[in-house]
Amino acid sequence: MRVGRSKIWSIGIIAAVLFLAACDKDKSTSSKESARVSFYMTDAPGDFEQVNIEVVGLTAITDSGQVEVPIDTGIYDLLDLTNGVDTLLGSISVGSGRLNQIRLLLGDNNQVKVDGEFFDLKTPSGQQSGLKVNVNQDLVGGLNYELLIDFDAAKSIVVTGNNKYILKPVLRVMLRGTETGIEGVVFDGVDSTHTEPVFAISSEQDTFSTFSTNEGTFAILGLTEGTYTVVAGTAPDTAQRTGVVVLEDNVTPVDTLLIE
Repeated sequence: MRVGRSKIWSIGIIAAVLFLAACDKDKSTSSKESARVSFYMTDAPGDFEQVNIEVVGLTAITDSGQVEVPIDTGIYDLLDLTNGVDTLLGSISVGSGRLNQIRLLLGDNNQVKVDGEFFDLKTPSGQQSGLKVNVNQDLVGGLNYELLIDFDAAKSIVVTGNNKYILKPVLRVMLRGTETGIEGVVFDGVDSTHTEPVFAISSEQDTFSTFSTNEGTFAILGLTEGTYTVVAGTAPDTAQRTGVVVLEDNVTPVDTLLIE
């Protein structure tokens, strides 16, 4: 039996309408689902014995508005959060869209410990409303996201003299588990009982730093893709590796840095 051309067109149109309706339903369902976002904090350390930061609030700023994140408030020693160690601050569920920024709010109980003595960290008045950090992460309903807030202690503390310290936080945010960086081991052939400063210097002369653990391991995360020189130790006793290539979303291992 022959089917008329008009009937074939009618069937095609009906099929197309049903397909588009299904797509719209899928989109509607996805848009109504919430994305789960968890916020972790880590540190790029400085040459201090402790860096105690009081965290009292965290706000997520999305296309739809601002959302307060319920967090574990309190005082965190940033030096406990080095070389790949992090801690969960809190989590929220938000609709699909774009997470533009976060705002981290610090309290007044911030201190640094140097040579066994604690000193207050003064915070400039302009930071009372919180520390805004750009994120620009698209969120899809039904997915989980883990964001890492990297608090760079070495760059965040300014020494003004007379044992006065100012806290000017330098923060970065990245997806946890997709960090870009360098890791390795430092060995001091003379004295292996203390930690060593480690620097990653980019081809543009940007410098990132950390300290090795008592076991000699280190990790410098949050780098951009490029070529770096890695230096360990304090001059004149240093060891280095040149031409270390770092690729996006990869942590590049380097050969043992031997300080003799």
